[in-house]
Amino acid sequence: MQKHSKSYLRKTKKKIIIIGGLSNGKKIIDYIIEKNKYKIELLITYPKTKKPPRFINFNKYSNKFKIIYSINPERYIKKINTINPDLIIVIGWSFIIKKGLLNLFKNKIIGFHPSDLPKDRGRSVVAWQIEEGYSKMCVSLFHLNQKVDQGDIIDKNFFKIYKNDYVNDILSKIDQSCLKLIKKNLNKLINQKALRIKQNNKNATYRNLRTYENSIIDWNSNSKTIINKIRAISKPYPGAIATINNTYYKIWKARLSNLKIKKNYVIGTIIKKQNSFIFVRCIDKIIILTSYEKIR
Repeated sequence: MQKHSKSYLRKTKKKIIIIGGLSNGKKIIDYIIEKNKYKIELLITYPKTKKPPRFINFNKYSNKFKIIYSINPERYIKKINTINPDLIIVIGWSFIIKKGLLNLFKNKIIGFHPSDLPKDRGRSVVAWQIEEGYSKMCVSLFHLNQKVDQGDIIDKNFFKIYKNDYVNDILSKIDQSCLKLIKKNLNKLINQKALRIKQNNKNATYRNLRTYENSIIDWNSNSKTIINKIRAISKPYPGAIATINNTYYKIWKARLSNLKIKKNYVIGTIIKKQNSFIFVRCIDKIIILTSYEKIR
């Protein structure tokens, strides 16, 4: 049997393109590099002037693969076509992949969505799920098509959410879920042998992009609702907004107090201060603000 040189074997490695970045993209890139079974040819990632939450600077990878800093991968269709990838992984990407790229590489583009698809399609889904008190969340791995979040399901990974988990903790769990899904399915995806389970649109639910109004705390809500809102949009997200004693605050962390409500405690006002903590009454309990800043 003829033996092939190492350079020949390198040339015959199946090729991957990554579109995206962030911390979950880095985990997958590191895994693929470490395994050294497939070759990352190109990363299209966020421009250095645009830094979304959990942004990663990929400069140190420039000696391993080509990097393009752009939010418009469709501009580079010719380059992508020249590479002729065996798989395109879209991860940590906030923009819709347009039909030109989808049509050219049909069945070769996969993505992730942080919900149990077809439930919770759409935008801001992590924050909505935390605010509504989900105790379990999911990352769905699926084939991308022209209908957003509606492609065939490949696999899912579920994980628990605890009452003291803030959004950054949950984003870390999402990162780990993405990595688990790639470890389990990468070989099948490269060889186009992965599962394809059609989504049942009858079970679909949708989420809208959150607005500033969705960040405002209503002190007439119950304590669970308020704390969940704070958990949902804490760092690295913009933070919950509250008016207390005619002062505006950005709230990062809070917990329940054991203090009992008295008749003279007015909803939405400071009951007491202890060290740097602020005690505020809501409709049913007293909440302790443990991390916050005045904004005006």
